[in-house]
Amino acid sequence: MDTLIHDLRYALRQLVRSPGVTIVATLTLALGIGINTAMFSLVNAVLYRPIPVEDPERLVRIYTSEWEQSGVPTRFYGTSSYPDLIDLQAALGDQFTGLAAWERARVGLARGNDVTMLGAAFVAGDFFGVYGAPVSRGRAMRADEISEGAAVALITEHVWRSRLDEDPDVLGRTVVLAGEPFTVIGIVPEASLAPMHDDGVDVVLPLAAYGRIFADAGLLSQRDSRWLDVVGRLRPVVSVAQAQATLTTTGERIGVEHPAESGNRRYTVRSAATLVGFAGGSAADIKAMMAATLIVAGLVLLIACANVANLMLARASRRGREIAIRLSLGAGRRRIVRQLLTESMVLAAFGGVAAVLLGLWAADALRLLPLPAGIVPAVDARVLAYTSAVALGAGILFGLAPALHGTRDALAHTIRVSGGPTVAAGTSRLRSGLLVSQIALSFVLLVAGGLLGRTIGNMRDADPGFDTRGLVVASVSVDRRRASDEEARATYQRIGERLAALPGVRGVALASAVPFVAGARTSIEVPGYEPAEGERMEIHVNSISRGYFEIMGWPLVRGSTLDALADGAPAVVINEAMARRYWTGRDPVGATLRVAGGPPVTVVGVARDARFGSLTDAPMPMFFRPIPPVLRGSLALHLRTSGEPAVIATAAQRAIRDLDPSLTIASVRPLSDVLAESTQPTRVAAAAMSASGALALLLACVGLFGVMAFVVSMRTREIGIRMALGAHGSTVLCLILGDGMRLAAVGIGVGALLALGVTHVLSSALYGVTPRDPLTFAAIAALLSLVAVAASWIPARRAARVDPLVALRAE
Repeated sequence: MDTLIHDLRYALRQLVRSPGVTIVATLTLALGIGINTAMFSLVNAVLYRPIPVEDPERLVRIYTSEWEQSGVPTRFYGTSSYPDLIDLQAALGDQFTGLAAWERARVGLARGNDVTMLGAAFVAGDFFGVYGAPVSRGRAMRADEISEGAAVALITEHVWRSRLDEDPDVLGRTVVLAGEPFTVIGIVPEASLAPMHDDGVDVVLPLAAYGRIFADAGLLSQRDSRWLDVVGRLRPVVSVAQAQATLTTTGERIGVEHPAESGNRRYTVRSAATLVGFAGGSAADIKAMMAATLIVAGLVLLIACANVANLMLARASRRGREIAIRLSLGAGRRRIVRQLLTESMVLAAFGGVAAVLLGLWAADALRLLPLPAGIVPAVDARVLAYTSAVALGAGILFGLAPALHGTRDALAHTIRVSGGPTVAAGTSRLRSGLLVSQIALSFVLLVAGGLLGRTIGNMRDADPGFDTRGLVVASVSVDRRRASDEEARATYQRIGERLAALPGVRGVALASAVPFVAGARTSIEVPGYEPAEGERMEIHVNSISRGYFEIMGWPLVRGSTLDALADGAPAVVINEAMARRYWTGRDPVGATLRVAGGPPVTVVGVARDARFGSLTDAPMPMFFRPIPPVLRGSLALHLRTSGEPAVIATAAQRAIRDLDPSLTIASVRPLSDVLAESTQPTRVAAAAMSASGALALLLACVGLFGVMAFVVSMRTREIGIRMALGAHGSTVLCLILGDGMRLAAVGIGVGALLALGVTHVLSSALYGVTPRDPLTFAAIAALLSLVAVAASWIPARRAARVDPLVALRAE
């Protein structure tokens, strides 16, 4: 212990004697460790922090999965129907204490003439007994209240504070939600409900109320309408693997009993203890994204460590005389290495403390990103432990090589040769290798950021197949409890006429699906097409009004639109992807198909392929049909405008509210905003990668400048002799610049090879650019070359101005 204390005191004295090196190294480490702290706080919030419910480790999600063999994009995991839930409750009672389910929708909270849209979770089963969400005030909803559809509600603390003025008598108060009265019986922390949906949940209602509010009680009896998220709580002695085995058997039995609705389905159990358990089919993608985040942060840390290692090498070279004397006086090499490593560890501790402070700020900054509800990055005990481990590893990483090189027996020649420091060849090679690695890693990060940046630009300028410019989308729901199908259709007609009369609006059309938002799927049968084994004949469908294709700027490649047909007429328009899939080598116009087991309908036209679901996915097979006489769900009005879309969206929302205050307006916004929202994950990744690349570039620039400055200082005698023998300043300038550019060229070459090998992992996130895009590679190479010239210029100019007499006199 006394030796350790002595080493710590000596290390502190040495660091204080070199304040410049200490400050630069601490700041460099703070940046490298700090970005790891911030990124791990995000990873921790997603993957490791348990959701705030009772015994989250026994909570699981149950999915009705589809293995799609037809090439139609779909989620790996699927939701369940209400009959599925009933069957599962009966079959899994021995392994689960209970099962529950929910569906989320938007409802309006009315206060006088003001209506605020809230996210509502409609729950089934013993939801609060199973889910375990705590109730901060009042009581939870009983299972009988849920099954009977009692007019009771639980609200979140946020709604209580912001919408109900923290009314102390809120329990027992009646609130009007979507035109229906509900009695508030409890208040729930919003954090416990956040995992149920990316946008969060504001109010909890019985599932039976869904049918009353949306006049669609038939959903509860339809096995092929899979719309519920199912959650279960395992008994203490049951594992997830055991539950999966039972569920597989149960799913096979359901498939035999209901082959048309449930055949070829696979049922899946997944832990829901953390937020990633609520990610459904994207859980694997989220884990991959989190791993990539830590890898990027780790690369920045490696660059920072290489930078500090170069500083420590320079420092060890300047202390060569001191180390050589200690070795000659009998000090063991191991003892000196330990002392030098202690200095590195103290330096790493300084950087770690600064990194925690930086991480606290960065975690707050990460909350400004459009993260799903419930994901709140924060520096907790796990993050602090991770930061400590990273700091310890960094201290060993950047301190070991300089310590070993600084204590080599060959350093003893510094006493014999001169009274000043020299540079050993091995040390020079190590320093150059560290610098090359910095440049190479910076190249990889900058290329990745450049590819994602070009992807964002391509997405902004993309042609999805229809004209997104000037489009405004208004999603509106009619109160179906008070309006028949005919009255609802008349209401939508009045809304369309009212919006068409607004200044700057050129036309209005109705549709059941909005581009870049998940839409409905339905089963089809195509005469003459034989499905592959296990193929699900379910594809996307959009119910549209007259003028839809004109309003959307969506051309047809052959045939005609539905405009001449009566609403609900037995005809459809398909897209090119659907034509290629089901009518290969044949003209589909005039052919027939069946939709959901109904009568034959005729294909009257083929629309151009368009990226309707996602810009980055290939066009998916889909078809368009007239809006059916019996309306299910809400419709969206699509406005083609000639003015500023944002201004017209505001005017449209005001016009709808003035026309009928009872209408539920989910959103009114430009389609460009919908598109931007759908590409937000790529934008966030591009921003993170660009920031990491910029930081790496800065560190590489500082590292190159430091190495070249040190080389110049160590070669002062040589440069003085060259100048005394007649060398011009320009010659010396080119000599030093050449050394810097050679190192940069090697780093760029190594980085290019690394980038060629790793950028393929970005393929799924790229749009309009290949992972090996030559323009991006060339641009980053040119940028790093310019940075190398700039970083080498000042040391080179200093070398060119060396006075030979002063240099030789100093020697």
